[in-house]
Amino acid sequence: MADKKKILAGRKAVDAYRRDHADLERYAGGWYKGMSDDHTPLLDIMKAGLRKQGFESIQEFFNANREYCARVVDPAKVWVNREDLSLLTTIDREGIKIDVGGNHASLYIDGISEMDTRKIDHASMFESVQECPNNARALVGGLGLGLILLYLASFERTKEVVVVEVNKRLVNILTEPFATWFASEYPEFKFTIITGDVGEEVVKLGKFDWIFLDTNSPWKSHFIPYLNNGGNIIDLNPYPLEWK
Repeated sequence: MADKKKILAGRKAVDAYRRDHADLERYAGGWYKGMSDDHTPLLDIMKAGLRKQGFESIQEFFNANREYCARVVDPAKVWVNREDLSLLTTIDREGIKIDVGGNHASLYIDGISEMDTRKIDHASMFESVQECPNNARALVGGLGLGLILLYLASFERTKEVVVVEVNKRLVNILTEPFATWFASEYPEFKFTIITGDVGEEVVKLGKFDWIFLDTNSPWKSHFIPYLNNGGNIIDLNPYPLEWK
């Protein structure tokens, strides 16, 4: 269990990376194809900073930070929708593994932990959906375990949701069971899942009232032209509730 000092130092390393990434985009005049390769040196600097605090990977830091957040946040702020345990089933094929057990589900892609549905993850989605206007056309960057879809459906904020997920295997495995489950539990909830990089696909999809980014794709400025007047963009904070 990492202590507070190491967690805060790790957050500074991640914040420095986020600022430098934003500067890279700004100096280039916006997002461009191939930007992922150009930001690799910035990513390496962040990883070195995390290793100094004893974290051997970004995911190890995120997991430690998540546990820290769960210890210090006000439990009253954590609204938990347990439907993720009925939406998801245990899967292990094509390098995609979903473990459902206990009180949460976990996603692994090619053996690497990518996402969980712990209380703190629910809290992030809950807070993000509060910023979604009613009757919104929404764009979601990153499918993950579908947690954001659960919150959008349960709050009845959207008229249409388009999800863009870069991992084709994940899309192929989850599209059909998600469509079946939501048709049964939330028949009025309309969503589409497509494969691609959200930064590239957004130019083909028209305008949106709410854009939710939970990916490593381009930053907010790239998406502003695709927002309707009064719309907003949520760039998921990996440090929900406790971020100072």
